[in-house]
Amino acid sequence: MKSNRISVLHFSNERVRGGAEDHMLTLLRGLNRELFRLQFVCTPELAQLMKQDLPDDVEVFSLRLDKPWLLWSAMELAEIIRKCRVAVLHSHLFYASLFASPVGWMCSVPVVVETPHVR
Repeated sequence: MKSNRISVLHFSNERVRGGAEDHMLTLLRGLNRELFRLQFVCTPELAQLMKQDLPDDVEVFSLRLDKPWLLWSAMELAEIIRKCRVAVLHSHLFYASLFASPVGWMCSVPVVVETPHVR
């Protein structure tokens, strides 16, 4: 059954850890490993801040995609999406969705989820 798991990629372009990041951590810890294969793409700063709390089976990619002119980073995210055969792209916070969702759509990710985490 593990080979048929759904690949879920969580994306954040934040540099600090706050409530949205703790929410992502809750999802990454709590999702059923029999059903899901999990990836986390975030800035190098956030990867460093969260690494001790992330489950060992979550594949982590460090990537900075927080400016529209970072086309190389967008191409790198597209490569990660294709390599991991992502079925669900879940971006957290407005700017993460602004940059990641179009890449997901261009890569034909079947499900693109945007969580704004509003106050």
